[in-house]
Amino acid sequence: MSWPVKNATPCEEQIRTISAVISAICLVVIAVGLVSAGVYTVNVVHTLEHNHGNLGSMMNDGKEALKSAHNLLQSNQLNPMMDDFHNLVLTMTRLSEEMAAMDINRMLHESETWRNMSSGAMIKMAKAVLEL
Repeated sequence: MSWPVKNATPCEEQIRTISAVISAICLVVIAVGLVSAGVYTVNVVHTLEHNHGNLGSMMNDGKEALKSAHNLLQSNQLNPMMDDFHNLVLTMTRLSEEMAAMDINRMLHESETWRNMSSGAMIKMAKAVLEL
């Protein structure tokens, strides 16, 4: 008894299936993260209900963290990184505009011409070496 013939799946269908699997894995990770965050929040609230004396120190720690974040954002330490990010966005914009204006068929024809020319040159060099 032979197995039934299975039709070949096109590349687009395989890509669609892989994308769906990756999306499902990401959704599972997000769901697990949300459940974990909810359990952690319930645990912290329960701990705070029993040890409300620690709430003042936690508020002070939070206040200090917000102050340091505020000072970091007010300083000029992030300017070089933001300038680099801005340059990256401008470069990607120019690149996408240039790619839209490119004649792809002409480029493919030129690359095929170069490939044929280089393979022809290699054949001629091999013949010349063999004749020596």
